Amino acid sequence: MKTVKEMLDFSAECKCKMTKAMSKGVEVVAQNLSENEVVNYCIGAFAEGNNAQIAFAITNLRVIAAQKKMFSDTVIAIPISHINDLTTKTKLTGDFVIIGNDAGENLTISVYKGLGTSVANALHLAMASSERRQAEPDVASDLRKFKALLDDGIITEDEFLKKKQQLLGL
Repeated sequence: MKTVKEMLDFSAECKCKMTKAMSKGVEVVAQNLSENEVVNYCIGAFAEGNNAQIAFAITNLRVIAAQKKMFSDTVIAIPISHINDLTTKTKLTGDFVIIGNDAGENLTISVYKGLGTSVANALHLAMASSERRQAEPDVASDLRKFKALLDDGIITEDEFLKKKQQLLGL
């Protein structure tokens, strides 16, 4: 999802009631997406502490909590690869999701009752996908290493070309 409409439609499918303020937060999320970033999950939520109405999105790269204010926007983003703790709690007022990062900071949001598990599942999927991307070989880096070996005379031109074809899948 890249557009505000797609995110609002997704939220409606999740049975998340979006307030006007939450919908404005979705606009902020859309404005802050990078070119190669896609939203996989988006709902309305409440920021822990000040109970502000926000949009909460999980993209292929990060978690975004966004709020539209009169004179400025607030955006909190945590790269998926930096998430190291995830806790959900159910209370009478709703579900709480606590996301911890490498720096020891927590982002706590409150979502409508029953959505906490859905948020946690979407985060687990994003984290697993991020781990797979990090584990994939860096072809360009590997090619540079083998080119250095060729330049240093450690491998032959033929060995380098074979390895290059293998890395590029040719």
